[in-house]
Amino acid sequence: MNPTIKALEFSLYPGEPFNADQAVRDFLVTVEADPILIPTTWGPAERQRLEYRKEDILARAAGEKFAGVVYIHRNKAIKYDGSVDIGPFRYIGFSFDKALAESQWPALLSLSDRLAAAIKTRFAVFHIFRAVPFPWTSEEDKLRRLMNVAAYPVPSVFRKNGPLGLGLRTIFGGDIIDLFGRERLLSTPARVSELPWGGIQIDLAKDLWNIEPETLAQTWKAAMDHLAPAQAFAVPVFREGREAIMFTPSPAWSAKIKARSSAGRKGT
Repeated sequence: MNPTIKALEFSLYPGEPFNADQAVRDFLVTVEADPILIPTTWGPAERQRLEYRKEDILARAAGEKFAGVVYIHRNKAIKYDGSVDIGPFRYIGFSFDKALAESQWPALLSLSDRLAAAIKTRFAVFHIFRAVPFPWTSEEDKLRRLMNVAAYPVPSVFRKNGPLGLGLRTIFGGDIIDLFGRERLLSTPARVSELPWGGIQIDLAKDLWNIEPETLAQTWKAAMDHLAPAQAFAVPVFREGREAIMFTPSPAWSAKIKARSSAGRKGT
């Protein structure tokens, strides 16, 4: 039996060209497309809760004093907290209720796919985080811990280090495909699909919900080993005491940052 679910998360980084107003509109329209995902509240701050009205959000987002992040929430099944950052981080994130019924899980994948298409993502990860012994006591537990950490590319870590690793479902687009190489991505030993909008999707299993932890870990490692020659994934650094995993930029990401800096472009 699969270990206890700790979290269901989705992270997405929009591609170029990027239009902030359009990104917010596409984000809300895409979420609203499924009636069981329509937000109940929203806020311009994480802890603020206002009655959800799409037009109110669009008007606020277009204002000169807008801080750059829209938070949405749903307190009915399906429950979630989501956000779209149209500031420097350019990030979309969702955290779904870990007690969600399995019958509703496919709706989460559908949302991630639709957002990736609407926003023309450069990199997106959907992952189910399951409990891992901490600190780890075996190489298998260490591998599963690394997989969990790598599947959670928060903006502060992603901007510095680039992609950390694969999740249960990973979507590549734009410059991130170029970073790895299209042919290398397409030949990954996993379930690989070319998407209509030009992206590449990698699933670690046909049934993402019920794959056994041992099988998942080995599939993840085989796929990561295949992509390793591209030197595009961040390099994990294991802290002594088995308490933390940090990352350093990969050679490909470091070169990318240097090239952008030389060209006078901000952010990654």
